[in-house]
Amino acid sequence: MTVGSPVMFVIAYVYILQFLTVILVSEKETLVKQHLLIMGMRQSAYWYISVVVVVVVVIVVVVVVVVVVVVVVILVSEKETLVKQHLLIMGMRQSAYWYISVVVVVVVVVVVVVVVVVVVVVVVVVVIVVVVVVVVVVVVVVVVILVSEKETLMKQHLLIMAMRESAYWRTNL
Repeated sequence: MTVGSPVMFVIAYVYILQFLTVILVSEKETLVKQHLLIMGMRQSAYWYISVVVVVVVVIVVVVVVVVVVVVVVILVSEKETLVKQHLLIMGMRQSAYWYISVVVVVVVVVVVVVVVVVVVVVVVVVVIVVVVVVVVVVVVVVVVILVSEKETLMKQHLLIMAMRESAYWRTNL
C-alpha cells in the first residue's frame, strides 16, 4: 500500500469543496443570477452555466489527482521493485522504463476520463428523463383539471338554464 494515495484523494475533495464555496460567494458578490434575470433569461440558464463550470472543474481536478497518484505510485513502486535496474540488467535502455511508465499513466488517465464522462452523461440523461416525466405529469394534471373544470362549468351552465326555464314557466302559467 502506498502512503500518499489516500491523502491525495482527501486533498482533491477539499479543493472541490473550496471551489464550490468560491462559486457561491462570488455569485452573491456579483449577482450574476439577478443580472441574467434582468436581461430576460430564465433562472435555469444560470444553473446550466454553473453546472457546466463545476463539471469541467471536477473533471480536470479528478484527472490531475489521478495523474499525480499514478505517478507517485509508479515512483514508489519502482523504488520497491527496482524495475528500472532490472530492465537495465536485461540489456534494455533506460528510456524503456519511462515509455512503460508514460503508457501506464496515459492508460489510467484515459480510463478515468472515460469513466467520468460516462458518469456525467448518465447523470445528465437521468436528469433529462426526470424532467420530461415531471413535465408530462404536470401537463396531464393540468389537462385533467381543465377538462374537469370545463365539465363543471357546463353542468353549472345547464343548471342555470334549467332554473331559468323553470322560472319562465312558473311566471307565465
